Amino acid sequence: MDANKMVEEILSELPYTVVFKNPECKVNVPVISFFTLSEVVSMMADNRVLLKDITVQIDVWAKNPMQCRGIEDEISEIMDKNGWMKIFAMDNEKKSEVFNRSVKYVKVFTMDE
Repeated sequence: MDANKMVEEILSELPYTVVFKNPECKVNVPVISFFTLSEVVSMMADNRVLLKDITVQIDVWAKNPMQCRGIEDEISEIMDKNGWMKIFAMDNEKKSEVFNRSVKYVKVFTMDE
């Protein structure tokens, strides 16, 4: 199971540039970046993993905070449709001319035998 591949396929439905991890060049914004933050076993039985919680972080990079929020709304809608639940969102400290908003989503996966 490749969570990064799943999230990349979901986000590619949006009309923005999507990159893994941190965009190298933030000049051509808006940009969406993503990565797997954690994979945690949430249920086991008979020494087998039954459920796994996967948390991903998605960052929006844009010219202003309102654009970040608007794109976040689009991301939340498409992630929700694909079974991901938003668990955290925050505006990050501005360190350049580009604004950044981080959002974390979690999804519980049933492990197939």
